[in-house]
Amino acid sequence: MDGIVLCEIADEVAPECPEDPMEFRYGKRRWLFKEFLTEYAEEILICIEECQNARTRKLKFKPVRQPTGSWILVLCHEQTYTRSRPVEMQVAAKLLPLIFKDFTTSLEFEVAQQEQKHQRPLKTYVTTKLYDALYERHRQTGDPYEELPFNMPKRFQSRLRKYQERTVSWMLAREQQITKLPVKYTALHAIDGKSRVFKHNYCLQFYTYEEQFPQITLPPGGILADEMGLGKTVEFLAMLLMNPRPKDSIRNEYWYQRLEEFADDVPLKRMRRAEKVFCICTQKRGSLVQCSKCRRWQHETCMNYNFKISMNDPPHMCPSCWSELAKSSDKLVETGATIIVSPNAIKKQWYHEMQKHISPGLKVHLYFGLHSCRWVSPLELAKYDVVLTDYTILRNEIYHTTDFKSDRQMRHQQLYIRPDSPLLMVNWWRVCLDEAQMVESNTSAAAEMVRMLPAINRWAVTGTIDDLPPLLEFVGRTEVCRPPDAWQTVDKAFQLNYKSEPLLESLEHSLWRTCKSKVEHELGIPPQTEVVHRLELSNVESLYYREEHLKCHEQFLTAVAKHTRHNADNSSCLASISPQLLRIILKPFLRIRQTCSVPVVLNSNVSSTDYLNPQDLLVRLKTNNETECKTELRSWASSYNGLAAIHFIKEDFSKAIKYYKLLLKLASDYQEPNISVDSVLQIHAIYNLLQASELATSGDKLSESEQQSYQAQMKRLEWKYLEDNTLVLQSALECYEEKLNEVSELEGQFEGSTVDFLATVVNHKSSLHDAMWNKVRDDFFRQNISVEKLDNVSSMAGLLYFVDLWHAKLQKLRSNLLIDFEYLKGVMQEACEAVKTGNVLSQDINNFIASVTDCHLADILIEDKDKEKEKKKPKKRRHCRLCKTRDSLNQFECVLFDKKLDEEATVAEGLENPSMEISLIKAIFSFLRSKPEFSEWKAECQNKLDFLSCLQDLAKFQIKYWIEVEYMVKAFDELGMCKMRILLTDDPEEQSNYRILACQLDEQLEFNQYNLHESQLNFTRLCGRLKYLKHLKEDATDKPCPICQTQDDVRYVMMVCGHFVCQHCLDSMRKKFSRDGVTKCPLCRQDSPQLYYSVRPGAHKSIIGDFSTKIASIVELVLKIRSDNEKEKVLIFSQWQAILIQIARALNINNIQFRNKCTNTDIEEFKDPLKNITCLLMPLSKGSKGLNLIEATHVFLVEPILNPGDERQAIGRIHRFGQNKPTKVHRFIVNGTIEENILSLITSADDTKTLSTHWDLENMTLDSLKKLFILKEME
Repeated sequence: MDGIVLCEIADEVAPECPEDPMEFRYGKRRWLFKEFLTEYAEEILICIEECQNARTRKLKFKPVRQPTGSWILVLCHEQTYTRSRPVEMQVAAKLLPLIFKDFTTSLEFEVAQQEQKHQRPLKTYVTTKLYDALYERHRQTGDPYEELPFNMPKRFQSRLRKYQERTVSWMLAREQQITKLPVKYTALHAIDGKSRVFKHNYCLQFYTYEEQFPQITLPPGGILADEMGLGKTVEFLAMLLMNPRPKDSIRNEYWYQRLEEFADDVPLKRMRRAEKVFCICTQKRGSLVQCSKCRRWQHETCMNYNFKISMNDPPHMCPSCWSELAKSSDKLVETGATIIVSPNAIKKQWYHEMQKHISPGLKVHLYFGLHSCRWVSPLELAKYDVVLTDYTILRNEIYHTTDFKSDRQMRHQQLYIRPDSPLLMVNWWRVCLDEAQMVESNTSAAAEMVRMLPAINRWAVTGTIDDLPPLLEFVGRTEVCRPPDAWQTVDKAFQLNYKSEPLLESLEHSLWRTCKSKVEHELGIPPQTEVVHRLELSNVESLYYREEHLKCHEQFLTAVAKHTRHNADNSSCLASISPQLLRIILKPFLRIRQTCSVPVVLNSNVSSTDYLNPQDLLVRLKTNNETECKTELRSWASSYNGLAAIHFIKEDFSKAIKYYKLLLKLASDYQEPNISVDSVLQIHAIYNLLQASELATSGDKLSESEQQSYQAQMKRLEWKYLEDNTLVLQSALECYEEKLNEVSELEGQFEGSTVDFLATVVNHKSSLHDAMWNKVRDDFFRQNISVEKLDNVSSMAGLLYFVDLWHAKLQKLRSNLLIDFEYLKGVMQEACEAVKTGNVLSQDINNFIASVTDCHLADILIEDKDKEKEKKKPKKRRHCRLCKTRDSLNQFECVLFDKKLDEEATVAEGLENPSMEISLIKAIFSFLRSKPEFSEWKAECQNKLDFLSCLQDLAKFQIKYWIEVEYMVKAFDELGMCKMRILLTDDPEEQSNYRILACQLDEQLEFNQYNLHESQLNFTRLCGRLKYLKHLKEDATDKPCPICQTQDDVRYVMMVCGHFVCQHCLDSMRKKFSRDGVTKCPLCRQDSPQLYYSVRPGAHKSIIGDFSTKIASIVELVLKIRSDNEKEKVLIFSQWQAILIQIARALNINNIQFRNKCTNTDIEEFKDPLKNITCLLMPLSKGSKGLNLIEATHVFLVEPILNPGDERQAIGRIHRFGQNKPTKVHRFIVNGTIEENILSLITSADDTKTLSTHWDLENMTLDSLKKLFILKEME
């Protein structure tokens, strides 16, 4: 049977036997417990039921047929590495003590109990606590590795520190000594006296019993996890030199013999012309070499082949044949080489370190991968001491493995070789993964490829570990990580401070960690100091930040509430939230963090983000403020009109007149260019004011002079409203008439139409008709012009007839449009002149506007429910004169261009290419102008072509003029519409914006009163803010406080009225005259519901350009460092590339040399003392890991870094082994912002050495994120 039998449980009861009270049913059979389990029957029955209901996967009750034919019920364990479910753990906790005589509670059950007791989220196990415990364990073992002889080869040029010698000794022991360990199993004997099994000590996993207790042999290699900056590279190179592969174990005679078998006695020849190139590239040129097996040719450069090689070297074999040969053999090419895989940025760093520390140097090969079209044979790779490559190359190399190559037959012949990777054909002496945390993800292509590399010794080198199991699996310690439950138990036991021994036992022989804190006395690295630069935002940045902080906080809370509405518990860790959801929730949080460095402004209209300097920000804020002011002013004025209309309906004409006058006074009070009352609102008020005056009692009527004044004002406003449209309309008319005159001039230069001239020249020489026809066909084919219309045309005469029909239609449309546009021109000029002079529009003009309005704009007055009805009806055909003109214009456009009308014949769709007929004429004229016998007609040919081109331009200008006429008609209609006011209706179906029921009057009155109050408050607040922004722009802060008449206090507060007082005087006023949240201006006595806190600007910045406070401070500090010592170098880290771009711009303007692309070239130039590059700008995601940049002595952290591991990596670029100068870390924190809270959170971490307990994703919660938004109140 499948699985392992743990114990016999029950025997089947024969069907003929009478029922027994002790029996039970399972499946379709009756069972009776074994005698030795009878006393536990009740507990076991509960367990059987639980397993059956939960359909457990690991522990199962199964009927098993005996050789005698009878059935027994057994408890068995399925061999699966899936995680145990809680129900299985509960059942096992009950059953195992009953069925095994020698069972004692194992670790997984103890940990489960401890976990329930603590009930808290677990922290990550990879902390200083683990490293300290492991260090202590290594120390207690007495360092047996030091007993090994430590004779450093003379080639090694550097001297190791004592801690490095201990590390190298441990590494040598891991490669040279064979270590055997007992497996973590316990032998259990079942109560049935038959079953014996091994049980894993740390999980619910059972194994078949063996007489000899199993052992495991540790694979050579391990994890070198010394803290960054302690010289892991030097340690590895020392170990590499001290433990070369024995020469007698490198035997490749088999491969040389096979290659010689394929070689021909005839020397290799150059390729004959008839031979085809079959290479890993697709190029066809270059020197070639022939494969000794398949006889096909490849490029010498692609094969790294040199004709001057030694005669003892094996003959050339192509990559394809190498792949076939490797697949047909179970052997690998043996080598003493070490392959080192690192991030691309530090690959060259390894090479330079080898040159620096080893002399004579090692034979090193940089492997660029098959994607670079460079093949290196396995035997060639085996000749090197070290092969260097990077993770990016391996990520591509995996597509040259068996799992990613298809064996199916291709339809077409293969054009190039797609070989297997030569890296997998070599049995490497040693494989080393530098920055091994990059392959901790089991799903990445690079991780999959490195696990496939054959090697005797496997090393993972990293200073930052987030997840140990993938690294342990890479170095061959799979028994530690599998089953996954076992690792989880060991991990939790350590985190819960319950038992640390299991984890330490698992890591003792595979992980070595040296912490700086333990070996500071051995390091010899100058001390590192830290400076926190506390910055104060400028007044405009502070204003913007406070407002954005409130917005982002609100957006964050909204996002949390929306996406966690089904789970109101915000104490769950961020790691438990999906990455997509977390990205949405954190978006406002990240934006406000960026705003601390550079003001971030979102453009909602185009979905883009701008990073603005202070002056641009001030202009943007002022513009937006003016727009908001105008909006509130419009709402204020509309409320006056609404209140007046309600009183008009109630026939309270005196109040209606009052509100209309209030609106006009409001308009006269605010006449700034960007803040004014709309003309249409004023026109509405004046028109209805005059009507109310006519209906009012004699005491409330307007005087005749007032009426005349208002009428004149209304006419001025009407013209003001139309004036801009009139100018645009006039400009469009001038362009149209100019093009019309140009058409007339071209038409008058020669007599006869285009078609008449075409017929003349075509029939001038009939022998050329076939050539003309072929020319037309060729041109149409080349320009992809359809010739469907010419399918029935078989001669030039037919062609001329076809063009003549087209020309007649063109001329008819042209003449009709001239008449229509003359009419439109006359109507528009008369209407505009009437409004300009204050005259009444004629009846004809009113009729024209009304017909257009009814045709075009009727839908505006239809409510939503009526629109639904309209959708069901067929769309009515437009009938006004303007529409008929547009129909002719659309047809005219289709005749001149390659367009056609849509289904409703309202729009011409297509491209701006010439129509087929014009293309035909152009092709014929082009052909004839190339013939000498038609030279006398060249000028007229050009004239006709220019005439057609001019007609096309005329159509475009006609369309533009028509559009402007339509806009003008809409403007006239708007003037009529704006005079309408709210009226009563008795029919509920007629309700609209202009029709209300009598029962709605009070509601409308209340709504307008409330809207008026809100608009006034908002407008007052916005005006105060606008005054403050203007004040900041003028920088008028040199005035003394109007109360104390001094400038002693640099802090001052501005009120909405525009007056300001110093902070000290404001505090004194509040103590004497305390009011709830409202401050009264001491000068004008106006209430100020909002205050603007500011600081008098200090000394002017010493840098060139206008930049945010933080960027200016960074540049100032760089300039100071450079002035003190021009050789000093600075690393600048930020989490956002956009911030680094702004810093780069500031550095460039201030003549500071920098690099910001993080390429190998940039890094080398930064290190070069002759280049005088002061700054290297690096995003944390790309440049903080693995690089040795001890040439720099300053690290700038632009913002507080949320991941403590990333922060340590960034600082570790300069504070590391080899550094001989004091270094300094600069943090830039903006006071009064979220950055203060983040810094407080990080520095208050439990683990002050690694800061790893508060801001790890595993521990951070939504509640703790909410707290970060709560700023300290301004004192």
